[in-house]
Amino acid sequence: MLRRSFGPEGMACVAWRPGYGLDLECALPPSVLRMTMNCRILGGTGIEVSAYRLGTMMFGADGNPDHDDCTQIIRSALDYRINFIDTADMYGETEKIVGKALKGGPPAAG
Repeated sequence: MLRRSFGPEGMACVAWRPGYGLDLECALPPSVLRMTMNCRILGGTGIEVSAYRLGTMMFGADGNPDHDDCTQIIRSALDYRINFIDTADMYGETEKIVGKALKGGPPAAG
């Protein structure tokens, strides 16, 4: 169940699910949803990454223990063309969660 809070002029400004999780489609205004993702070249590698990154430090036992919810957050980020996902072995189980979310490849382009 989603809970929405509304800002000025009735615009939905935050849409949290109980416990954890942000519903990006409810939280972002339509003008933002239509924006294209800016990309940058990662150092001298020639690899193009999104200008925004998804940090995963709070995925797992130290933050959001719901792996399915974390997986959905990652898939939503990919849907919005965020392809820069920050993880590290010191974060604990986050690498397993990211691997689960990425299994099967990127979402189909829409």
